[in-house]
Amino acid sequence: DDETSGLTVSTCVTPIKENGQFVGCITVEIELTAFQGVLDGYNIPSGTLSIRSNDGSIIAGDDTTLYKDVSGDRGNASTDIDGTATEIYWEAINNTSWTLVIQIPKAVVYASSSQLFKQLFITTLITLLVIGVIMIFLLRSITVPLGRASNGLQKMVQDINEGQGDLTARIPMPKTNDEVATISSSINI
Repeated sequence: DDETSGLTVSTCVTPIKENGQFVGCITVEIELTAFQGVLDGYNIPSGTLSIRSNDGSIIAGDDTTLYKDVSGDRGNASTDIDGTATEIYWEAINNTSWTLVIQIPKAVVYASSSQLFKQLFITTLITLLVIGVIMIFLLRSITVPLGRASNGLQKMVQDINEGQGDLTARIPMPKTNDEVATISSSINI
């Protein structure tokens, strides 16, 4: 706390050197409520954003349930805070002894991936249905003409076996120009 104003401040000091010799310093005191204003500018859905010092005291942010086990320059952890599964992410702020800490409920963190999974599932299901319908039409376009040619040929062979065969009978010709039409045409010679 600043003795004159009574406000909580952060003091930044840098030396002034001339020809490598120390000639003075520049000192700036920043009221910590200014950092709170910066943090308030960020929208963390259902979560908190805090700046804390290495000793664990909160510089900005008002979360009293702040995750305490923050170590290293950067990291993340999962924990339960007041019965809510929570993800915590932190990163050291360069040239300070402070760390930026973000706490967000897991449900919020994974909500977009859950929505994406649902959309992918529905898209895949629709795609499979469309492919299935296309396959049915393609298979029918092949099997129906083959079935007609097979039935016609089978009837002709059966009639011949029974001694009543009409060698001038014709198999119905498909209205296509493919292998089935070629086979039917060859039988009808």
